Amino acid sequence: MDLLSALKAAQDVDKFVGAIASVANKLKAQPDVAALKLTQALERSQKPCRWWIARTSDYLSLGVDDGALPKNAKLLLEIDGGSLATEVERGRGHCHKIEHIYSNYLNKWFSRVLDPQESAAVSKAFASLGDADGTLFYQLEMVAKALQKRLGTCWTSSSRTKSRALGQE
Repeated sequence: MDLLSALKAAQDVDKFVGAIASVANKLKAQPDVAALKLTQALERSQKPCRWWIARTSDYLSLGVDDGALPKNAKLLLEIDGGSLATEVERGRGHCHKIEHIYSNYLNKWFSRVLDPQESAAVSKAFASLGDADGTLFYQLEMVAKALQKRLGTCWTSSSRTKSRALGQE
């Protein structure tokens, strides 16, 4: 499990979304029908990332918060059952659509409204977002599968741990 690669991929996406956000005021000043497409593109990329952050935070709290294990046993069982990997996979596969929206709708609008340097930065951002299926989501999927495998190993090595997590002890 390469958490650092997943973190780097997430930071890259965040940086590129920031590049898009930095020109938002210029885009708002000269609206276009493409604005709706921009909103759709960004919503597609944000939803699975927000879900991942929330689940990761829940998972990490298990090792820090007193009493978190029994309280969040359902989370462990969901991870063990593959729901984390399934949700990551569900978010995957939409990034090429973001690239398509950029190429067909947004590029012309951005070229008209932004200066060449801003337009180039936004173009780079959308190219990276378009590749996120193979970068960010691949890394997240590997982390999710590793967590599932590790959790399965924990359950196997100690059925008492699973019983305790379920409050059956």
